Amino acid sequence: MENQYYFVLDIGTTLTKLVAFSFTKKTLLTLHSSIMPTKGVDNGYIVDDDLLKEMIAEIFKSIPKNLELDGILLVLPSSDLKVYSNSITTKVDGVITSNMIENMRLDSLKIKIPETHEYIASYPVKFLVDDSYYYRPPIGIRASTISLNSTVVTSPKTIAHNYVRLIESVGVPIKDISINACTNIKTALYEQESKDGVFLIDIGGKTTSISLVQNDVIKVHKRIEIGSELITDLIMEKLKVDYITADELKVRFGNALPSKYNHPIYYYHESGDYLVENVLYDIVNEGLNNLFSQIKENLDLMYKENDYPLVFTGGGSHLINLDKKASLYFSRSVRIAKIKLLGIRHNSFASSVGALRDYMANKLNYYLEHSRIVGDESFDLVTKAIKSNVTTD
Repeated sequence: MENQYYFVLDIGTTLTKLVAFSFTKKTLLTLHSSIMPTKGVDNGYIVDDDLLKEMIAEIFKSIPKNLELDGILLVLPSSDLKVYSNSITTKVDGVITSNMIENMRLDSLKIKIPETHEYIASYPVKFLVDDSYYYRPPIGIRASTISLNSTVVTSPKTIAHNYVRLIESVGVPIKDISINACTNIKTALYEQESKDGVFLIDIGGKTTSISLVQNDVIKVHKRIEIGSELITDLIMEKLKVDYITADELKVRFGNALPSKYNHPIYYYHESGDYLVENVLYDIVNEGLNNLFSQIKENLDLMYKENDYPLVFTGGGSHLINLDKKASLYFSRSVRIAKIKLLGIRHNSFASSVGALRDYMANKLNYYLEHSRIVGDESFDLVTKAIKSNVTTD
């Protein structure tokens, strides 16, 4: 594990992110991160091969020359994904080995799925060894039986096949594939939230993903065609400004609640006028009400007893006081999961970090301490990576 580079390419419906990590002496370093608008993709499906290929080649050019790109961990959009739960039990003759765990993970994929879908990943939830539960592979434990409860994720064949084909045509091998909604769980949620039950709401630019997570598993998932760009479009329409100006106003000054003050917010415009904050609030509030209305409608459809708390993440969750307005609107506890790692500040990077964590845990048998990047806590750039040992936590 010494001096290994890992690149994560996370293709979203609005933004594409690239992150480079390295392990040196059991520490995780963020070496590089870049972000750019996604091109050639509509609702998660590739609609223009040339545009997407051009965009991917461009983001790879951002990698510093001293970093060698030998493969990527690919994160795909959560379009039309399906989630299944499965349990596998096997007898043990002696000590549990890593090969035994891997074979059980592969066996967990043997469930019936629609012909139009294919397996993307199997995420271990917990292990039952005789009468004891483990949340990491219990390698080295002597037992008579072992059971694995896992989450199996599938995606439309057209999505996975087309992304793999296109990226490999650029000359970059793919080491692993994961889905945005699944990787977000490990970085956006506290462990207790993930076990007790919570709605994880990932607000993107054009889409919003809603996942009911319980016992570290996505129980129900829904993706709706609305995101934070709705607010940008409203600002463009009502203030007669271009997209770049509208998006900057939203990001820098957008507030989900009215301010106590009337500070003038200046922006460059042909008329030379300036915008006061309460005018921008009215526009942002109109967009949020539309977004929240559709989220609430789908929460009611997804789960009748939907009194679970809400955790917002994603690039569209950055608005000031979003949690306070959402708490009032939905009448429940609301929290914003924020990334505060050096080199990774944008909330849309949560799934990129989660993809690396899952890859290390499931394929390399390494676990990241403090890998849940949540709340208002600022984690250091250096994050310890611990080799898996026998544990019962």
